[in-house]
Amino acid sequence: MNESIREISKAWREDADFRAEVEADPKAALASRGLEIDSPAEVRVAADTEDTVHFVFPPDPNVALPDGAFDGVAGGASGVQTWTAWHSAGGRYDTCR
Repeated sequence: MNESIREISKAWREDADFRAEVEADPKAALASRGLEIDSPAEVRVAADTEDTVHFVFPPDPNVALPDGAFDGVAGGASGVQTWTAWHSAGGRYDTCR
């Protein structure tokens, strides 16, 4: 697993200052721990609690993409990003592509 993900997961659990940084500016806080999010998309943070579990769906595949959406792929860059998240309820890491 990506060492940045491990570091971020540990910091989230153990460092209240880091959690505050992530909540204030997720992209900058994650980048400070080695996870650069190379996308103009907004990044939101949602923490599970005993009463709430978040389930995030990928973008709707039936929505038309804007012109130029695949420009980076045509140049050889990967448009796929892998995300690993710690699930406190299950006590495990899950990886999604």
